[in-house]
Amino acid sequence: MQDMEGNVLKEETLGEHWPASSSVPPSPSAAEKKRNAKDIAAQEGLLEMQAEQEKAQSAIFAFSLVTMILYTAVGTVGFCMLYEWSVADGFYYTIVTLTTVGYGDINSYEDLTQWGILFTAWYALVGIMLAGTALGIIATVLLEREEAAVAKAMELALEEDLGASAKRRKVTLHRAVTRTALEEYGVVKKWWRKHMPETVQKLFPALMSLFLMIILGMLLAWQDNKDLTRAEAFYFAVITSTTIGYGDISPISSSTTKVVGALYLLVTVTCTGNVLGSIAGYFIDKKRKEAMDKILKKRITIADFIAFDDDGDGQIEKAEFVLHKLELMGLIDHADIVRVEHEFGLMDKDGSGIIDMEELHAYLKEKEEDKA
Repeated sequence: MQDMEGNVLKEETLGEHWPASSSVPPSPSAAEKKRNAKDIAAQEGLLEMQAEQEKAQSAIFAFSLVTMILYTAVGTVGFCMLYEWSVADGFYYTIVTLTTVGYGDINSYEDLTQWGILFTAWYALVGIMLAGTALGIIATVLLEREEAAVAKAMELALEEDLGASAKRRKVTLHRAVTRTALEEYGVVKKWWRKHMPETVQKLFPALMSLFLMIILGMLLAWQDNKDLTRAEAFYFAVITSTTIGYGDISPISSSTTKVVGALYLLVTVTCTGNVLGSIAGYFIDKKRKEAMDKILKKRITIADFIAFDDDGDGQIEKAEFVLHKLELMGLIDHADIVRVEHEFGLMDKDGSGIIDMEELHAYLKEKEEDKA
C-alpha cells in the first residue's frame, strides 16, 4: 500500500490475529474447528436457556399486568356502584386504596352500607397484597429489560465503531476477531462497573427513578394548584411517594387531575418500593457475598472430605468438590442436584457414569415416543 508520494505504508491490523501482509485469516486447524464447534453448541444451549427464561418472564409479567388491570377495574366499578360516583372518582379512589396512600380527601364511610364496608375492607386487604406483588414483578421486569436494552445499544455502538474504523484502515475483520476485540475492550452489559463504585451501581438507577417521580409529582401539584410554592409542591410529591398521604394536599381539582394523579400514584409508589428494595437488597447481597467468600476460603476438614466423597472411593473428584462448595455457598439446592442426577441417570443406560452418542440417541427417541 502506498501513499500519494509513493512511500510504502505499513498495513494496520486489529491485534495479532493474523499477519499484516495477509488480507484474510489463516484456515483453522482441526483442533480449532472442534473447539469452535463446542463453543457454538454451548452458545446455542445458552441462548436456548435464555429464551426460555425470557419466555417465562414475559408470561409472569403479562399475568401480573392483566391481574392488576382486572382488579383495578373491579374496584372502580364497585366503588362507582356503591357511591354513585363518576368513573374518574372511582378509579382515583381505587388507586389511592391499592397504593395505601389514603389521602382522606374523599370521605366515604358515612355513606356506606354494611355490604359496602365489607367490600371496601376485603378489597383493600386482598388488593394491597396483590398490588404489592404485581407491581414488584412489573417493576423488576421493566428495569431488567431497560438494562438489557442499554447494554445491547452499547454493544452495537461499539461494533459500528469498530466496523467504521476497520473500513478507514481497509482491514478485513473476521467474526472471531470482532468477538475477541469486544472482549479485549471490555464490552459487557454493565461496562460502567469499571468506573463506578458498587454502591452507586446498585442504588443509582433506583434513586434516579425516585428523583424523577418527585419532579413529576411537583409538576402535577402545580398543575392542580398553581398557587403552591416549591416547598409545598415538593412536600406533596414526597408525602405521596412515601405513601404517607396526609390528605392536606391532593390532586382533586378536576377529573383529569384525578386520573393523572391516580396513574402517578401507581408509578411513584412502585419506584419508592424499588428504592427500598434496592437498598435492602444491596446490604443483604453484601452480607451474603461475605458469607460465601468465607465458605469458599474455608479449609476443608476430615468431615468435609467424607461429605464431599459421594462415591466413597476415598478421593474427591473435581465435580464433587465444585458441587458441594456451591451447595454450601447456597448457590444451588441439594434437591436440584438430585433432580439433575436423576435426569443424567435416565440417559446413562448402562450406569457407567458417561453418556455416549448411542445412549443420547436412545434417550431422544424415547422422548419422541412419549410425546407421540
